Amino acid sequence: GVLLAAVGGFGAFGLLRLNTLASGLYANITLPIIQLAEIRGTQLGMRLQLRLMQVQDDPATLAESMDILRKSSDKLRKTWAGYYPDGVSSDRERAVADKINAGLPAFNTAVAQIAENLSAWKSDDAKALLAQNAETFQALTQLLTEDIEINRLQAEASVEQGNHTYRTTLAIDVALIAAGLLIMAVAGVWLLRSILRPLDRAIHV
Repeated sequence: GVLLAAVGGFGAFGLLRLNTLASGLYANITLPIIQLAEIRGTQLGMRLQLRLMQVQDDPATLAESMDILRKSSDKLRKTWAGYYPDGVSSDRERAVADKINAGLPAFNTAVAQIAENLSAWKSDDAKALLAQNAETFQALTQLLTEDIEINRLQAEASVEQGNHTYRTTLAIDVALIAAGLLIMAVAGVWLLRSILRPLDRAIHV
């Protein structure tokens, strides 16, 4: 009974541990990867939209592009707020996320300034701002990519931890079951001998 309780208790502990790891994997890693990928995609889309505005000569099309950029900027801020700082789960990730957080306002401001110049047909000023911010834009993209990679590596580590927990739980449960069977066998032999010895004596009296 004690061994059965031990097997069941340790099995329950293992399942609880695996459930905790699975929940943490989604909340701390999978969801942040989704959010960061969305942020990176939005940021790249905004940069592409600026390039498209450079070759547009229709005021209505430019106004539509401005609207797209405003919505993209709002989406960028909203998605980032959903990730940072609560979605950060390690010191290494936080170091990169802090840099992204510091760079996003400047990115949004630069995009708005460039778009305003393009919509006002000030292409030379817009080109100058694009050149001035090119490295900053690219650095932000690289930081987002790095943050995604950090989360991917953390996901791998979490999966491996789950596999280790499963293997450990299985090994201990098997050992406990084997110990229980051995004890039952020894007890059975002892009980059988305790019955047979008096009978044997009675037969040979």
